[in-house]
Amino acid sequence: MASYRPVLFHRVLSPSCARVRRTIAALGVDVELREVLLSRRNRHALRELAGHVRVPCLVLPDAERLEEEAEIEKYLRLRYGPPG
Repeated sequence: MASYRPVLFHRVLSPSCARVRRTIAALGVDVELREVLLSRRNRHALRELAGHVRVPCLVLPDAERLEEEAEIEKYLRLRYGPPG
């Protein structure tokens, strides 16, 4: 993955993915969104990276993965949220 911004593998109709996307929007984070339901290429990429196709899955620029909604939101708030 040659991106220098986080990549969120998601499904448009997933409630947990929607909550993560709202957090991303509220914090103004520049994230590449990759929908996995309608894209075989994105599903394959997620399976190669994570060994599964469960979403949401946030892949960070250093190839670290966050795979749970709460874990992703906590990371985003700590990394991109207001100080203090």
